[in-house]
Amino acid sequence: MKAGNDLLMPGTEEQIQDILTAVQEGKLDMQVIDRNVFHLLSVITRTPAFLHYVYSNNPDLNTHAETARKAASEGMILLENKDRTLPLQPSVRTIATFGTATYDIIAGGSGSGYVYKPWKIPLEKALKENGFLLDESLANTYREYISREKSLLPPESFWYVPVVKEMNVEENEIRRLAAETDIAIITLGRNSGEGEDRRAEEGDYYLNATERELIKNVCHAFRKKGKKTIVVLNIGGVIELTDWKDLPDAILLAWQPGQEAGYAIADILTGKETPSGKLPMTFPRRYADVPSAKNFPLSEGEAAAVKYEEDIFVGYRHYNTFGVIPLYEFGYGLSYTSFRYSNLKVTADNAGGGNLHISVTIENTGTKAGKEIVQLYVTAPESTLRKPEAELKAFAKTPLLLPGESQTLTFTLTPYELASFHPEEAAWITEKGTYTMKAGASSKDIRLQEEIIRTETAIYPVQSLFVPDKN
Repeated sequence: MKAGNDLLMPGTEEQIQDILTAVQEGKLDMQVIDRNVFHLLSVITRTPAFLHYVYSNNPDLNTHAETARKAASEGMILLENKDRTLPLQPSVRTIATFGTATYDIIAGGSGSGYVYKPWKIPLEKALKENGFLLDESLANTYREYISREKSLLPPESFWYVPVVKEMNVEENEIRRLAAETDIAIITLGRNSGEGEDRRAEEGDYYLNATERELIKNVCHAFRKKGKKTIVVLNIGGVIELTDWKDLPDAILLAWQPGQEAGYAIADILTGKETPSGKLPMTFPRRYADVPSAKNFPLSEGEAAAVKYEEDIFVGYRHYNTFGVIPLYEFGYGLSYTSFRYSNLKVTADNAGGGNLHISVTIENTGTKAGKEIVQLYVTAPESTLRKPEAELKAFAKTPLLLPGESQTLTFTLTPYELASFHPEEAAWITEKGTYTMKAGASSKDIRLQEEIIRTETAIYPVQSLFVPDKN
């Protein structure tokens, strides 16, 4: 309360009683509560309900669906694309569609990740509507299996999204499909959500035996026939790919893409949309490379404990600073086209003590229209403070660029945005010295960089209300 936490979400009766007792015993001033209540009411009085907004209860679901479809495709990430497997060539007409998630796609996670939806489009339906012919014998087998397995699971709810385990497909059936269809698509599904922590075990972070066999057998059978295999990842977080990523010809990370999932995935597969998403997380080569692998969790069950030892070296800061080579780095993502970075310019206000202004030009040098996400990383000067090798400070996406078109993107960084926290000083500090601005396509794929010298140190004190327990 004293630190400015206005709301306990969801809060418990015990916590409420603690607050009341603290007020009664004089340990908590009513002015603190008044301040917190004022903050809450300041938000509530601006809400549609408080302002008596008259809603129609008849939303434009079709327009919303178009927005959801566009957002989903824009966020998908192409991880692998050997020999330009994607987009699908006009010669591809028949597809063998493997994986339970192809037919029962995961639209969203559980809890706060849950998606309330008027419908859910499976990839199977979207591929058919794009004119592809699917093997109906295989499809019927999957539908029957999913129906049978789902009948044994609890119904879907806010806190629970049922996910059917992968079905075993006999090798003879796979060989038949390799002979009779043009290409294979395997969709792997994983659920995750609030209150459902990921685990480094088979069927979660690692593939289970059925999934491994399916990928291996399908890729080998189709390759023997001179045909290709695509894997679509219908997942909510990182899974292990190191042991099998070289088997398929293309891997598309589709996430859990909402009600229009199938349509959005098909838009990428067919080339109606060029993939432009970039990874917001790192895919490690092995689980032991994850900075929290040694201490999460320290114990199991309801009283599971975690000791946070990563300090500021979380995610890409850990991998890049300590030279740990990832499988796919933060910010990574392939496209159907290519981009050239040029004309990186960095200027400073107030003779090196004010805002920094950065601009860079992006040109589409490929043969297809596409968008590029430019990431601006900053390497700060050496000091007494521990700092990562570089930190992401800004990013921006170009508009759709036709082949040969270019766009100049601009960024402004304030001195505060360059600051690092100094625990002993209880302040954010932007030190004077040489800063390196790095424009890249990922945290490892830096295309251009430019140094600039800051001649002043800026200090931003904070009120230190909580002191960490160093024990």
